[in-house]
Amino acid sequence: MTGRSSAELEAAGGAGAEAAGADSVRDSLLRPQAHAAAIPSSSRFVAMMRVGETREPREPPMPILSSEALTRTYVSGGREIAVLKNITFDVPPGGFLAIAGPSGSGKSTLLGLLAGLDRPTSGRVFLDGHDLSTLTEDQRARLRAERVGFVFQSFHLIPTLTARENIQVPLELRGEDGRARADELLARVGLADRGHHYPAQLSGGEQQRAALARAFCHRPRILFADEPTGNLDDANGQMVVGLMVELNRELGTTVVLVTHDHELASRAHRVIRLRDGAIVGDSVH
Repeated sequence: MTGRSSAELEAAGGAGAEAAGADSVRDSLLRPQAHAAAIPSSSRFVAMMRVGETREPREPPMPILSSEALTRTYVSGGREIAVLKNITFDVPPGGFLAIAGPSGSGKSTLLGLLAGLDRPTSGRVFLDGHDLSTLTEDQRARLRAERVGFVFQSFHLIPTLTARENIQVPLELRGEDGRARADELLARVGLADRGHHYPAQLSGGEQQRAALARAFCHRPRILFADEPTGNLDDANGQMVVGLMVELNRELGTTVVLVTHDHELASRAHRVIRLRDGAIVGDSVH
């Protein structure tokens, strides 16, 4: 030994420990991945915070459907009647929106405007990134054929085609073979053994299930459903709604449902209530 005092030796030992600690921190900064991997997974977020590896939060996705100050008026008997008044809302991709209200509240008129089947008096609709006010009628029809599905209260199946052939129609209009997809969806809606039957040979509930399968055949980005259970008994209505909920969840298809049935509306993620053409309620479930 060189004759250092015990105090000097203690100070030297402390300095060495500090240097070793600094080297360890420096190594962890130079090798953050190896350092994080050595830490239990429950602590890795803390480690990432320490080495500066935090990530910026993602921005919310662009709405697949937007209604901006939508207004629709008609002239009847020489006076103007406002059917819809300043309707504004957004729907995110994969959302399930119910538009509820009594008869005459403007629900079906709103659905027609959202789908580009009619034009508003003022305001705009954006559907899957497209401003419908800038599109021609042919362009809107093409957009619907490619990205939109419909389910109506009255089924609208083609009477001279079988259930399977009805389901194939959207794909055949695009020049695609829809047989395999039709069989897949027939099984999905519980009609695997009824595909060769014509609409007149099906019950009301079976016809609506076939119509629902047709609406999903071309994997639409958004489905518009106008009182889809209006002509069904309670059991068949619940079955059809259950299928819509499942397909919305499994396929990520956005659903916009018009109904006067409060129980049915409660199955949606969000409910907008109309009265006399105006929004009087907006709730998220």
